[in-house]
Amino acid sequence: MLETFHLKQQCEKLKQDLAHALYKEDASARVIARLIKERDAARQALLQTEQNVGRAAAAAQAQAGGVAAMDIDDSKKGGSAAAASGDLPSFAQQLISNTSAALSKTRKANV
Repeated sequence: MLETFHLKQQCEKLKQDLAHALYKEDASARVIARLIKERDAARQALLQTEQNVGRAAAAAQAQAGGVAAMDIDDSKKGGSAAAASGDLPSFAQQLISNTSAALSKTRKANV
């Protein structure tokens, strides 16, 4: 009878140890799954950011090329004084006014 009692105690202890080990394994699997999900989301965000930066850099480079050509044209016309003072050159002001007028017309037409 004493031997049966000890065997039952050992069996209970083994059940508890097994339950604890299974719980730890399940918890670690959930943590790993969450970390993999976060890693994939971070990689996707990084990829999108790199693509956006690439597009922005290409646009900035295209603008810089256009601005450099405009600066050369302005310097021939004496527009460098306006650029140095921080004012917009007259062609830029004209472009802004024309674009604003065109957009206002389309907004009014849509309402």
